[in-house]
This record gives sequence, C-alpha cells and structure tokens, in this order.
Amino acid sequence: MKLDTLFGRAGVVATVLFASVVAHAPAALAQTSTETPAEDQAAALTEYDAGTVVATVGERQITLGELIAARGALPAQLQSQLPDNVIFEGLLAQLIDEEVLANAAEAAGTADDSAVAQRLAAARRTILAEAYMASIVEPQLTEEALQTRYDEQVASNPQGEEVRARHILVATEDEAKDVIARLEDGATFEDLAREVSTGPSGANGGDLGFFRQGQMVPAFEEAAFALEAGGVSAPVQTQFGWHVIKLEERRELAPPAFNQVQNELRDELARELAQAQLETLKETIAVASPDALPPASSIREDELLQTTQ
Repeated sequence: MKLDTLFGRAGVVATVLFASVVAHAPAALAQTSTETPAEDQAAALTEYDAGTVVATVGERQITLGELIAARGALPAQLQSQLPDNVIFEGLLAQLIDEEVLANAAEAAGTADDSAVAQRLAAARRTILAEAYMASIVEPQLTEEALQTRYDEQVASNPQGEEVRARHILVATEDEAKDVIARLEDGATFEDLAREVSTGPSGANGGDLGFFRQGQMVPAFEEAAFALEAGGVSAPVQTQFGWHVIKLEERRELAPPAFNQVQNELRDELARELAQAQLETLKETIAVASPDALPPASSIREDELLQTTQ
C-alpha cells in the first residue's frame, strides 16, 4: 500500500477533528458566565497542574497539560478570537476523539504498519530536535541581544539620503531652455509648472515629494542629486521628454525604528544561533553515509516502506 493511500486523506481527518473546536462554539458561547477577578482566578489555578486529569478514555488519561499543548498548536488568530471556554471544550472533545481513534488504531495493529512506524519515528525526531533547539536558542534571544544586533546593523549600513524635488516636463529642449529663461526673469517654479508642464505633477507645482536613489530614471536622478537645495538644473532628457528640475531639500534617511524590525532581527539571530549550535554538535558526533547510496529516484518509491520495519 502506498503512502498516499495511507495518508492522502489525513487532511480530511485532521479537519474533522479540528472542527470540534469550532463546533462547540455555539453551545459554549450560549452558556452564561460571570467575570472572576484576576486574583481569584490566580488563586484557583494553584489547585491544578499539567498532570490534572480532564478526561479518561478507556485506560488512558488526558491531562490539562495536553490541552495546553494543543491550544498552543492552534492558529494564533483562532486563539485570540475564541473565548477560553470555547477553546477548552472544543479541544477536550478533539483530544477525546483522537484518543478513541488511536485506541482503535492500536487494537487494529495500525502502529505495526511500517509506513506508520516511519512517520511516528520522523515525528518523534522532529519534535525532539525542535524542543532541544528552542531550549538552547530562546534564552539567548534577549532584548539586549536584539538591541545590540540592531545597533550593529544601523552602524554598518548607512541609509544614505533622499531629496525632494520639483520638475517641469516639456516636449523639446528649446521649450526647456525657455522655461529656464523665464525662471531667470523672475517667474516662480511652481506657477510655471502649473502653466506649461505636461507631467501629472504640474497641477501640484511640479512637486515630486521625497525620493531616494534608485526610484527615478537614471538621467533624472543623477541631475537631481547633483543639485544643491534651491538649485535648478539644465535641461535633462529622458524617455518622457525634457525636464527642468529644482531641488527643494535633501535629508539623511533615518534607519527603521527598532520595533519595526524587532521580529526580523529575532528570526535572523535565532537562525544564526541555531546553525552555530548545530555545527558545534556535529563536531562531537560521527556523521557518515555509505559510499554507495540508493539512486535519488528511490525517494519516490513509497512501496519500499512496506518492506522496512
């Protein structure tokens, strides 16, 4: 039997079980409840621990710790949108259903199937690896460590500058020269832009707002960044026509705020710490593969799982 036969419908089963959480929502929401002061809730919680039994299925006990772990596996949006009583009752029903099915699977010898055994072993390996790495990495992801990483990146990556400019766009070089002559005779750039510019910014006095290098066509950008504040360019040709540019101001670009990049920094530092830990561990354990490996195409042969234990 192929893996896709065994597990191709796993998504359907998971959906049915997961739907328990939502299915119990109407009844749970309909129940009347009173608010309990936070201090009373805290006192009540001292009566329980992760080993507190919340259900028994056959000879198997389901504990509060399992419920807590199951809640952590729910999508964050669902955790935040549903009240605790809905999640509690829905997950309890889900774990009971799963245990009933697992019980039936044990009785039917499903766990002895080699494909199932392979998946169980893979799941165990993944869970252990993730839990171990989290125990090593998480304590190092402190606010101080993230702030240090932020300061280092800001110092090593200067942001450069951006400029605010206006322009007047006309069809020919002679028209651009006429614009410059009129400016020299005292016409204001804004009024002239409204009068003669064919660009969409003309109605706004030619104002293009702030832009940084790489945001405009090269010839326009080169001329704009070469100007001092208040300066006006010679005619500049681009594929859009002829421009006369006035530089209004230039300013240094500010780096993104720490809170804007904190999650990105955390992920980046976590990857580095995890990789470093992995490389250290590899130095302490022998890792080898045989000289002759199966052909790469063998990874597609699901039937091979039926011959291995």
